[in-house]
Amino acid sequence: MREKLKIFIIGHKEFSIPKSDVLTPVQAGAAINKSIIGFLQDNKGEHISDKNTYYCELTAQYYAVKNEDADYYGFFHYRRYLNFSNKTSNKPYVYYPGAVADLGDFINLGSAQSVVSEYDLLLPRPENVYKTPYEHYVESPQHKEKKALENVLEIVREFYPQMGEDIEDYVFKNTEQVFGNIYIMKKDLAHDYLDFLVKVFTEFDKRYKDVQPRTQGFLAERLFGVYFYHKRRCAKIKYKHLQRVDVLCYFDKKVIRRIVYKLFPPSSKLRKVAKSLLKTSI
Repeated sequence: MREKLKIFIIGHKEFSIPKSDVLTPVQAGAAINKSIIGFLQDNKGEHISDKNTYYCELTAQYYAVKNEDADYYGFFHYRRYLNFSNKTSNKPYVYYPGAVADLGDFINLGSAQSVVSEYDLLLPRPENVYKTPYEHYVESPQHKEKKALENVLEIVREFYPQMGEDIEDYVFKNTEQVFGNIYIMKKDLAHDYLDFLVKVFTEFDKRYKDVQPRTQGFLAERLFGVYFYHKRRCAKIKYKHLQRVDVLCYFDKKVIRRIVYKLFPPSSKLRKVAKSLLKTSI
């Protein structure tokens, strides 16, 4: 029997997706925004949609795992996908400059089902930023809550002491990071991961009030790495890294982005130096 794959494309405003039986658009934060016609809304059934200002795409992920039936749950952004093609460069991500309608061919979406069925987890290729996740978080001007990462890791250590080794290895020693909160997981793993995040963030919300918007979404990007390291070490999960594809039409500074990408490729030391000098997030 063929296993059911559902990949949910998440956004907070209207967007287009390639035509495919495995892709479904879902609106994040539907409880606090006007509903988008034709999209799933994350405020139906069991949900945490009202937390979207802080949790970002996690509210849509929680809705999907708790309410939609699938054997594999995938989560992409309206402007970030994973590439199922075997013919990719060695870069952690690439920009896709074409029409969204043709994106399915570019990422070889037709092979998604067969690729996914061989693994428990598919996740983006890590990007070497030559800083640990801890350093990257506290030094980034995008992250206003500088102590939030330490605070949430303290909760993880309390609730999941078996993850202490993985926190040290991923957050404080490693320099390769997985960004974006995008992945595809087998059903049991997806439920386990979302339950892990919600348990940790529920306690975080009790202890720390008035944090800046998007804080928990940013923290989840780091906790994903901790969770992945732990499952790789202890559960021996089967996983595969796929190249990330950023859909250029949904980004600003398109020309600058392409120039920076070409001159200073991701994971290169040259990019690290350039970003430090220019103080750019591109």
